[in-house]
Amino acid sequence: GSEAVLTNVTIADNFALHHGAGLYSNSSTYILVNTILWGNNRGEVYFADFDDPSEIILSHSTIQDSAAGITTNDNGTVTWLAGMLNLEPAFADTSNMDYSLTLNSPCVDAGTDLFVLDGETLLSIPESDIIGSAPEIGAFELTPEIMNYFPLSVGLQWTLESDIDTMVITVIDSSFLGRNLYYEFDAWYRYEDLNVFRTEGNQVYSRIENADQVLYDFAAFMNETWVFQDEDPGNSQMTLIRIDDTIETPLGVFDSCYGFHRFIGADYEYADYFAPDVGLVQRDVITFAGLRQYFLIDFARVTVGVDDNQPISQPTFRLEQNFPNPFNPSTVINYTLPSATEVSVVVYDVTGTEVAILQEGYQPMGHYIQEWSGTDMQGNAVAAGVYFCRVSGVGFSETIKMVLIK
Repeated sequence: GSEAVLTNVTIADNFALHHGAGLYSNSSTYILVNTILWGNNRGEVYFADFDDPSEIILSHSTIQDSAAGITTNDNGTVTWLAGMLNLEPAFADTSNMDYSLTLNSPCVDAGTDLFVLDGETLLSIPESDIIGSAPEIGAFELTPEIMNYFPLSVGLQWTLESDIDTMVITVIDSSFLGRNLYYEFDAWYRYEDLNVFRTEGNQVYSRIENADQVLYDFAAFMNETWVFQDEDPGNSQMTLIRIDDTIETPLGVFDSCYGFHRFIGADYEYADYFAPDVGLVQRDVITFAGLRQYFLIDFARVTVGVDDNQPISQPTFRLEQNFPNPFNPSTVINYTLPSATEVSVVVYDVTGTEVAILQEGYQPMGHYIQEWSGTDMQGNAVAAGVYFCRVSGVGFSETIKMVLIK
C-alpha cells in the first residue's frame, strides 16, 4: 500500500530477491524516472497476484523487453510516459559489478532534469550537476574511456563484400553462463569454430575450451601484442595496429576506428577494423594467395532462430531496427500494429528534442514503413550523429537508436 519514487537508479542482474525480478510490487505504486531495469532473472517488474492492484509509471527509462518485461498478473496498471528506451544500456563491466555506462551507451544524455506529475515536482536536477546535455539514465555517470566497438545483440548482422565474394556474420543466440552473458555468432571467422563472445569493459573475450581469453583489447597500447590460444589452428598473435582511424566503406565513412592484426601463421592472417556502435567495418584476409579486403555494405537487425513447427502466436506490436543503419541520406522504419490504434512516430536527437514527426494519428492494423530522409520539421538537413525514433500508441512504446553518417 505504499508509493515509491525512484530516480536515477540502476537495477540489474538480480538473480535471487523478489522472485528474481528487478522490482516486486504488492499493492504499491512505483514511479520510475531516469532508471534502468535490465538483465534481471525473472523479468524486470513483477506484480503480486493477490491483495490490491499495483501500479508502475515510467519516464525516461530503459526496461529490457519493454512491456514483455513486466508481469502484471492482471493485477495492476503500467503507464508509459516520454523518453522511454528499449535499448541495451551498455554497462562498463558487469562481471566486476561496474554498472557505469560506456561512452556510446544510449542511456547517456537520455534522461530528464525535471519531472512533474499531477502538478507535483518529483525530480529537479540542477544544471551544475549534469555532465553533458542532459542527465544519464541510470545510477552512474558514463565512463568516458570505454567505447562499445563490439556491439552484441541477437539478430545483429554484418554484411561485408570484397571484389570477389560476400561475407555475412550474424549473432544467432545468447545465453548466461554464471553471471556472464555470452553471444553466439554463426561464423566470426570462416573455417574456424571461434564464435562465442562476451564483452567486459574494453575487452572482448571468446569462450575457448571452458575458459575466456581476450581476443580484442581496445584498452591496449598502440602496437601492443598478446597471445590468443585457439582450438584450431593454435596460437594466434594479436596486435593493436590502429587507434582513432578513419575507414571508408560503401556504407559510409567511419571515424574513431580501431584495428587489430591476428597472425595465425605464415600462410594466414587477418586485420579487423571496428567502428563504435557498428562493430566490424573492414576485414583484411591475408593468405599465401595474397590480400583480400572486405568492406561493410550492410548493418542490420534480422530475425533469427524461427522454428516453423512452433504454434503461431497472437500478433503483437513489433518495431524493427531501421534499415540501413548507419544511414546516409535516408533510412526506413518498419513496425507492425496488432490492432487499429492512434500511433505516433517521432524522431528525437540525443537531448530529447523532437526533430521530425513521421506519423501522428489513427492507423488500421497491419505493417507500416516510414522513411526518414535526415531532415527536421522545416525540411532542413540535420547534422550527422545519433538519433532516436520512438513509435508509441495505446499500450506500447518502443524506441530504436539510429546513426546518421555523412
